[in-house]
Amino acid sequence: MKDGTVFGVTAQGPDQFLILQTGGGYVGKDAPFGVVYYNWFTGNPPQEVGNDELDGGLQLSSAPAIVESTIAGRGMDGNIWFQEGLNSTWNPCGENMGNLNSAPGICKEGGNLHVFGRGLDDQLWHTYKPPGAGWSAWNGAKDGIPDLPGGMASAPSVVAPAPGLINVVAQGKDNAVWHLYYDQGWSGAWEPLGGSVVFAPTCCWWSNPSGRVFHVFAVGLDNQLWHKYFDDGWQDWINDPPAHPKGGINSAPVAVVAAKYRVDVFARAVGAEVWNVRWTPETLWQDWIGLQIKDVLYPG
Repeated sequence: MKDGTVFGVTAQGPDQFLILQTGGGYVGKDAPFGVVYYNWFTGNPPQEVGNDELDGGLQLSSAPAIVESTIAGRGMDGNIWFQEGLNSTWNPCGENMGNLNSAPGICKEGGNLHVFGRGLDDQLWHTYKPPGAGWSAWNGAKDGIPDLPGGMASAPSVVAPAPGLINVVAQGKDNAVWHLYYDQGWSGAWEPLGGSVVFAPTCCWWSNPSGRVFHVFAVGLDNQLWHKYFDDGWQDWINDPPAHPKGGINSAPVAVVAAKYRVDVFARAVGAEVWNVRWTPETLWQDWIGLQIKDVLYPG
């Protein structure tokens, strides 16, 4: 049972992605405790576009999370720090900063910026920042968030498809995937989605012609990518993405929606630092492709 989060990804356009790698305990040529930013245009090698060495002694101890241009990561002090744009100033995230033991999850909801993480109690903690205002205090159960039975075993993955709506998924200590949602208030309990996974799951809202919208991806005990979606109820786990050609995935996946009717999933595996697999209505699932990133940061 391990978290497996190693990088953050966001879409900059239909065929452009920003890939971030970082963290204390990682081995990197340029910034072992900072963030290295790579720009990837589909069909071309990734190019480094930033290298933030985290001035002022700040060192990160987790993979980053990113939404649009806002980046968050856990510091060596266990608190979450954020920056608004590449190579901008790092600032503490939230009043009375939470001491967390996972990488953060981040999303934007109706203009509000939300950050989540797994607290020292292995439960979900949360802070948010409205436009033009400061961060709220970190709150777990006091914020109305219910406890996950048995506790979380991974970082959360979060997505906000509309104002007032947030979805969260995480790996429980039973190795199953669990789901929680906010719809003008937190759902009363975590929903078990089953499965037996080895890393943190990832989720996205992804429209496709069949009408399927909310999707969850995770790495199963076979080290391959599995997929579950909601369509008038939760469907069974399926491994419809193609098997990884190098024998399996060895990190938590990251799902990114870059365009309508398309989803890209990123993960690490043998043979390349980052691998990508894509679904479109025209091609369905394409083969995995490996992205050779120079001076990649590997977890120690």
